[in-house]
Amino acid sequence: MHPLTDEIAQRAAAYLNSGREFDMHSAIIAAARDMRAEKIPLPTAARVRKHAQAMRQQELGDAAYEADQRAMLASALEIMTLLENASGETIRTELVGRAAVSTIDGDLIMHLRAYTKRSATELAKLLTDAGIGEPEFRTLDSCEGRFTQLVFLEDPVEFILTRIPPNAIRHPELDLTTGKPIARTDINRLAALIHDR
Repeated sequence: MHPLTDEIAQRAAAYLNSGREFDMHSAIIAAARDMRAEKIPLPTAARVRKHAQAMRQQELGDAAYEADQRAMLASALEIMTLLENASGETIRTELVGRAAVSTIDGDLIMHLRAYTKRSATELAKLLTDAGIGEPEFRTLDSCEGRFTQLVFLEDPVEFILTRIPPNAIRHPELDLTTGKPIARTDINRLAALIHDR
């Protein structure tokens, strides 16, 4: 590894933690540009997350860091509970990705899935009626087809909720973008995870 690659990762992590940049890719590009190191091999997102976690732990201290992590997971649990307890057509939810194994650092993005016949507009109404800000609608072109996503902020976390009609995906254990295995947790396991932290 080039000696400056790790320095780019450290600066990108600092940008994410300070809020100067809000997504991993932008933070890495900004760090390389600011260091005038655009031609240097860029660090992986995993390396930047490692630095972000260490910086956040040092900044907050262990107890406050753990409380911060629990609070972010609790936000995901609240959203999942809101959706699953809504009257009408059933909604089953999952937290997927790094957050599903209690790893939240760096870009502070959590990915949720909502398996339901309800439309994305109905899901958005459930969220806004509960006081969550108006979501942005996106389309995900995935390995399993096209799905609507709702993107919203519950400070400091950005949530990306992917609406998946029942039986629309053959392999829920795989990442919809990469097709690689992905960590998943349902509402009950997430509650237990938060309790055990």
